[in-house]
Amino acid sequence: MRHFAHALEDLPDEVRQQAAEIAATQPGISLRQRVLDEIETAGLDLYGALEQAPLLHFLARYPVTPYTYQLTALVARGHRPDAGLTYVHCEAGKARTGVVIACYRMAVLGWSAADALTEAVNFGCSVPGQQAFIREFGELLLAGGPAAGRYPLLPPGSVKPTLALLAATLASVAAAEQNQVR
Repeated sequence: MRHFAHALEDLPDEVRQQAAEIAATQPGISLRQRVLDEIETAGLDLYGALEQAPLLHFLARYPVTPYTYQLTALVARGHRPDAGLTYVHCEAGKARTGVVIACYRMAVLGWSAADALTEAVNFGCSVPGQQAFIREFGELLLAGGPAAGRYPLLPPGSVKPTLALLAATLASVAAAEQNQVR
């Protein structure tokens, strides 16, 4: 790390700070892996913007597993919007949707960060930066204070989801829907 810090000394403060954040990896994660994770996250973030470009609009039509999963009487999640629902979605209903639903589960429904993260991963949330956000949001809710606003509505971890909820995956929900349609 001493050599790393010396190599960055001539860079602007903001760049040095960002490099230090990247270098401050969790135990067991190499700097190389952290950089690869950051590149993957940036690529996925860019993908959402690219699908809006006129010449690249075909990106919005990549194949996804169709599903709709009712969380509560008011909230459902899925791959693409379905008219008539209060509905959380992104193109595939995995990563960005997983983050929003995990935060909802923690802030409103009283789930722990570990349980909310388990569900998000089961539904395909695999981006390391998004998983880290879920963990950090859970920590923010546990800490309370002004940053959390009026949340959590229920104490984090006060509601334990059923094993069936924790075992649900995007594939199992989609398969169950297809069997119901037939």
